[in-house]
Amino acid sequence: MKMKQIFMILGCAVVLLVLNSCTVKTSDKDARKTLAVLCIGDSLTSGYKLVSPGKQSYPSQLGKISQHSLTVTNLGVPGATILKKGDIPYWLSEELDTALSSHPDVIVLLLGTNDTKDCNWQYREQFTEDYIEMVRILQQLPSGPQIFLCSIPPVHNATPSGISNERVAQLTEEVREVARVTGTQFIDVTTSFENMPKLFIDGLHPTASGAGRIAEIVMKAVVKS
Repeated sequence: MKMKQIFMILGCAVVLLVLNSCTVKTSDKDARKTLAVLCIGDSLTSGYKLVSPGKQSYPSQLGKISQHSLTVTNLGVPGATILKKGDIPYWLSEELDTALSSHPDVIVLLLGTNDTKDCNWQYREQFTEDYIEMVRILQQLPSGPQIFLCSIPPVHNATPSGISNERVAQLTEEVREVARVTGTQFIDVTTSFENMPKLFIDGLHPTASGAGRIAEIVMKAVVKS
């Protein structure tokens, strides 16, 4: 075989290797699926009192600011509690059934506000135990989701039901401990809302801007993980 032919064959081989390398990289990039995110929570998650929850709730805004890198499902249940003995336990919701039959990449929990009601506070000693159990169950999903636990936003107006900032602060520390015990990530959404009553409609439920701020905080945590 002549040297010229040998060089031509080697040249073609190099070109094929380069093309194949490019194809693999492109395929890898295309194969990066959009992350499926489940937002588990109560009325602060569902978007209660917002004009358009489907657009203004924090899960909806999270999906928007992610620029399609996240597919977000809102599984908020107004009034829901982590406590199994609570007046509206998340444990009995259809939304939890939906979560357990899903294949999420990420799960964000923002619960605890309603656990501070007078009717639920009597069971507060079980809060940490019930929260840990909830997380453990979600960790066992086949998709092996990454789980984030949010602190409970501050309450700017005490309610007749007994919800107060003092109680919320106590449970937030327990949420932090649950994250440590379960090896999940803790997201501080409290600091950004201290002394910011204007970001709440009634001192309890976030405005569209407040929900947007929660979305931004959650987005940063997910991106950093």
